[in-house]
Amino acid sequence: MRKEVRACRGELLQEVLRDLEFMATSNGRHFNNLVGLEDEYHSYHKTMTCHWEDLIYCNEDVLSHFKTFLKDLDRELCAKALPASILPKRLLYASRRSVS
Repeated sequence: MRKEVRACRGELLQEVLRDLEFMATSNGRHFNNLVGLEDEYHSYHKTMTCHWEDLIYCNEDVLSHFKTFLKDLDRELCAKALPASILPKRLLYASRRSVS
């Protein structure tokens, strides 16, 4: 009976070793995939950061041009050239009270 137990124990140990080797190779592949994914994420992050910085720079440049344009426009306009009111002096439509 001891020989059978030892034989079964040996078979079980061999099976456990095979499972451990399989798990080690499987985990190694998963680890390598994670390293590749991290590299891909890093390059994507770097690219997106560069594009966002370009977009911010472009927006600041456009804003600067608008500010300069508005300053120049304000300098060119004088208060006398502008109307006193933006509303018309008389109504453009007849009210119902005046028609009745």
